[in-house]
Amino acid sequence: MSSTRGTYPPSCGALVLRNPAQAKLIFITLRRFPELAFAVKWLTINVVTMWDEFRIPLFVPALFECLVNVTYLTLGYFVSPTGPEGAVGGLLRMDPKWFPRLRVFATELPIASDIHADRFLKGHPNLQELHVSPSNCAHIAGLPEYTSPAVPFPSLRVLSCRPFLLMHTVSGASNLTHLDLPYCTEDGLCTVAEVLASQLVSLRISKVRFVGKPWSSSALLVKLSALRFLHVDMEPERVCPAEWGSPYLTTKPFNWYEAPDNVPSQPRLGHLRVVWAYPFEAEPEAGATGWREFLYWTSLEVLKTWSLFFSTIELRHPVLWGVRVTMGHDGVEVTQAPREGTRRDSWMYA
Repeated sequence: MSSTRGTYPPSCGALVLRNPAQAKLIFITLRRFPELAFAVKWLTINVVTMWDEFRIPLFVPALFECLVNVTYLTLGYFVSPTGPEGAVGGLLRMDPKWFPRLRVFATELPIASDIHADRFLKGHPNLQELHVSPSNCAHIAGLPEYTSPAVPFPSLRVLSCRPFLLMHTVSGASNLTHLDLPYCTEDGLCTVAEVLASQLVSLRISKVRFVGKPWSSSALLVKLSALRFLHVDMEPERVCPAEWGSPYLTTKPFNWYEAPDNVPSQPRLGHLRVVWAYPFEAEPEAGATGWREFLYWTSLEVLKTWSLFFSTIELRHPVLWGVRVTMGHDGVEVTQAPREGTRRDSWMYA
């Protein structure tokens, strides 16, 4: 989700609401030209702290009621000068009957677990994508997070959420195939392996919060027999300043250096694509050459060890973005992935 998108006219199918004055002007326009309201399919509300449950502008319910074709709804989070505490619950006190065609719901709000959020989500059982990812400023503000929707989503295909929300959401999601698990924990991975074993196709893991021994990669891969895409964000584990900027390979949640202690009973039915993604902003202080050599030779060693599970590793690093290293029967092949295949949200489309 991005809070920097421009304001698109309703005729383009996308609408961004930033403040009450702008929203009221749009409401007046849509009331005058109702055909424009039917064209709106993408709705983004960037400024959610401009009202609370006691100060919701009177025109807002009528505005939402006329946007009957909204399919994508995004709620951003910004801190208001008067304090954000009351605004969060206020915005989700929306009638679940609004946006009847809603299929994608994304929010950066640290939504408290309350009846209003549950009510809104229960009104949209046909959701196909759900992204619950509180922004950094939400954490700084110390607001509570959305912890328990207890809503079955039989149509849900794509889910992005933290581990504490995972168990409550996946229990009824029989069609869930794509999962993004930020702030990954041991329990979160256990839930993934147990509940989604035969249906998960794509898994992204980031901001790992393992405190114990790293998992064996094979333990997860054996259980996730349908997995075709595994994206692991590589974050530095070192705390010594002298090592900052040096080439590294994250060993949590998986220790790639260890040989598999579980072997699949039969070969995998399809190709597994493994992605090692490094922070794009990080400057390779060790030098581009040092990083290239480290990533190339390390990926080769890992491929030799894990040949029963995957034969290709895609590197996403500032000096090797989208480079794929493949080990086959005829030797090693290094290729460049198509640009559209290296997007940060590519896990959703794998």
